[in-house]
Amino acid sequence: MSATPAAFGNRQPISRVSRQKQLRPGISVQTIGLAKFVYAIAPHHPLANAKEPLSDATLLQSRVVAVADLVRRGTGLSYGILGGQDVFTVATMNAKHDAQLRG
Repeated sequence: MSATPAAFGNRQPISRVSRQKQLRPGISVQTIGLAKFVYAIAPHHPLANAKEPLSDATLLQSRVVAVADLVRRGTGLSYGILGGQDVFTVATMNAKHDAQLRG
């Protein structure tokens, strides 16, 4: 099985942080390169046949798979998850990949 990329609508597909930015006290981000992000799903998942670009309303109908943040203090950070979206949290990237392939 292979995952199928789908468009993210009007969201920027390239992650860019043009200057150092503080997310919250003690946590900052800084540009180290560019990465292209895609929404990867199993070919048999209903979103694989959804009209693109995918709207937030369409994405909210599906659960997102996220790798657990193993932060030792405070609260973790989440990226690429819409507010109110159901989240299936797994322990590793391998487990995330497996969950995505299963749909």
